[in-house]
Amino acid sequence: MGTWMAFYINTGDKQAIAGQLSQLTGDLTVTQDTGFPGDIAAHLILNDGWTPSYLAVGNTQPDWTTVVHNSSSKLEDWAEQLSEQFSCRLIVTIAQSVSDYYYFALYEKGIKRREIETCYSDDSEPIDDGDKLDFENFRVGYEEDEDDDDRKLFDFDSIEAYCHHFGLAIQTDYDAVKWTVLKDPNIRNEVDEFLQRYRAKKPWWKFW
Repeated sequence: MGTWMAFYINTGDKQAIAGQLSQLTGDLTVTQDTGFPGDIAAHLILNDGWTPSYLAVGNTQPDWTTVVHNSSSKLEDWAEQLSEQFSCRLIVTIAQSVSDYYYFALYEKGIKRREIETCYSDDSEPIDDGDKLDFENFRVGYEEDEDDDDRKLFDFDSIEAYCHHFGLAIQTDYDAVKWTVLKDPNIRNEVDEFLQRYRAKKPWWKFW
């Protein structure tokens, strides 16, 4: 899974969503009806909370528009605005397997109904806000199993299962649909720049 950053809007009007995102992001180059841009992962924004500068908008299933992007921001302002403007549900998902970080938020018509955040690589307290959904039957965080080992109670499988309850499949064939791509023409490869700086400080055998 690696890094996963996407949100989902419960409408099939891809062009309207892309148009609104173009207004929210400013001067991004827009390319219509193209294949999925596989290099989004190479352009991850390493600063938390920054506005996405690379987005792909597509209808991966009839009643949902998928927006894959390059920022780890929770995009709360966008989620409130878009879910209210289109009078629908909007689901935000973030996951990162190396840091063992998982995030899910559900918005309905401009209101955040549910938010869950866990990170198993540090001691931060999980976020478990909003009214529990009808299908939820456990708390968020860790619990000890029968061998007294910690067991994760919210991870990527959980995100996928939560989305499934709303008729949303998040792992689909991106190459099977056409995408509208919004991209900063001056975008930098921050991941590569970071690795180059890191390697310059350490011998290669210590990096790998």
